[in-house]
Amino acid sequence: MSEFRPIVSIVLTIVLVLSLIGVVQILKKGIYEAGDNIYFIGGGESSGVFSGDTGQVACVMEYAKKNSVDNRKCGCDDKSCSDYAMWITQYTKEYKVLDPILVVSVMMQESHCNHYQNGVVKGSSAGAVGLMQVMPDTGKGSCSYNLQDLYDEEKNIKCGVRVLRSKYENSRSNGDWKRALGLYYGSIGASYKNEVWNRYEKLKKIADDKC
Repeated sequence: MSEFRPIVSIVLTIVLVLSLIGVVQILKKGIYEAGDNIYFIGGGESSGVFSGDTGQVACVMEYAKKNSVDNRKCGCDDKSCSDYAMWITQYTKEYKVLDPILVVSVMMQESHCNHYQNGVVKGSSAGAVGLMQVMPDTGKGSCSYNLQDLYDEEKNIKCGVRVLRSKYENSRSNGDWKRALGLYYGSIGASYKNEVWNRYEKLKKIADDKC
């Protein structure tokens, strides 16, 4: 049996090396977990292993980091994007919004998925704040949040999703999510709703084809 020991040793060494190579490749991509969802980010266009609703949202956001969709991209880093995907999925379900990918389209329109600009929380000239560009008065009235709350990324997403749901329930939207987008912006007749909806449909197709 002693004559087989060198061969066994060589085989075990090869197996160990191959295993280590596999681990390194996973670490290069980056692994993120969100509840029961596990997805990998990195590599080529929309590459990685995505699973569950959060995984699909993460996959779409990963695509939008590398590719402009109707003149908008996601500018968040991998860790932030993974958190945003998890929160978008969670609160879309909680508030029964049509589709988490619709919320991604809103976020891309409002902030390019960037909570910060030049080191401070992104704000508009009108006073809207953060990822979902929530107005302080709206945050207070619809979400019982003060301005400091809206500076928190998770709370900003949660409030934005809740506001979108409230606009859908508004009699002026008449149970139409596209009209609800107009109300989110502030005017049913605004081109905003068309831009966001068209991007949503493209992102949805990307999700179906690539994720």
